[in-house]
Amino acid sequence: MIQKSEWEGLSAIGAVRSTVIEKGQTRTETRYFITSLINVNRFADAVRKHWSIENQLHWQLDVTFGEDAAKARKDKAPLNWNVMRKTALPLIRNADVGKKQSVKRKMFMAALDVTILEKILFV
Repeated sequence: MIQKSEWEGLSAIGAVRSTVIEKGQTRTETRYFITSLINVNRFADAVRKHWSIENQLHWQLDVTFGEDAAKARKDKAPLNWNVMRKTALPLIRNADVGKKQSVKRKMFMAALDVTILEKILFV
């Protein structure tokens, strides 16, 4: 059972209704949020930022790591690989391997040169 103390700071419940057009079909979705924000504009901005970050992460995981094409399907393998990808991504992004490189390029360079791989993993 949720205790009142766990809801400290709760100021509002927000709802976001969005219309999605996909393959000629239109559907409306409503998402609900528990928030401490009471200003509608700040709430809307926070929701947009959250989904922007979420979409960028999923795009990076799919494009760079090919997550959607992954063949791991048995037992805990999909979850384990997901955790590994999400752990590797910031390590690769933050690695200083000389001039600015894309994540995909850094991965390629690390596959060719163990010193670059060490920079990614240990620096």
